[in-house]
Amino acid sequence: MGLGCSMLVSVNDLGLVEALHRAQAELERLRERHAQLQAELAETAQEGARLGAMVKSLQDARAFFGVSPEEASPLEPEESSVVDEEGWLSLGRGEAVERVLRESSVAMSPKEIVEYLRSKGRDDEAPVVSASLSHLARRNKVFSSQRGQWRHQEPSDLPQELAFMSGGNPPEEVHVAS
Repeated sequence: MGLGCSMLVSVNDLGLVEALHRAQAELERLRERHAQLQAELAETAQEGARLGAMVKSLQDARAFFGVSPEEASPLEPEESSVVDEEGWLSLGRGEAVERVLRESSVAMSPKEIVEYLRSKGRDDEAPVVSASLSHLARRNKVFSSQRGQWRHQEPSDLPQELAFMSGGNPPEEVHVAS
């Protein structure tokens, strides 16, 4: 009976050790995710502060030139002479930015994207295009091929697990770390 008890204890100890290793691995994964989310939060706060400063500058410029907000932003949009045959005007900003890069054979800067969108009758500004690019990059839809140059991210270019999250086919096997 004494032998059976010692074997039982050692088998249970192995199970606890495995559970401890799994818990430590999960804790490390959560720490990495926490650090990633903290970085994204800092980036978002920085972008918010930058956009807030831009709004303040615009308000100051309007006050300096004596332009009221009502004069600067009419309540009713003017009639547009642009015909939206290709559907550009009905797209959300992120969708339009992604479409530009998907249709482009070369990397483009935010300024080039703005110019292209304007040629299609849109009025997107560089700061909001840059914000859209950041959002699309976090969703693995676009990537920066070099500083200030953006390309569309094809799901086939991504690792299988990431391609699935971006709308590609699901992975055939999912490997779970133990």
